[in-house]
Amino acid sequence: MECSAVIEALTEVTGAGSSEVNIEAVGEKWGANITNQALRGLGIFLLLAIAYIS
Repeated sequence: MECSAVIEALTEVTGAGSSEVNIEAVGEKWGANITNQALRGLGIFLLLAIAYIS
């Protein structure tokens, strides 16, 4: 499995034990959530910037 190879490589490079290495997969839902938050933040920033300039 790909995760096992990554864990092995990290333990070799860092000298950490395999129990100290955690790998979590990031799915579509997380990416969509972050994108929505970023767009909301951008919209609020633009509104505040326009209000400040006006």
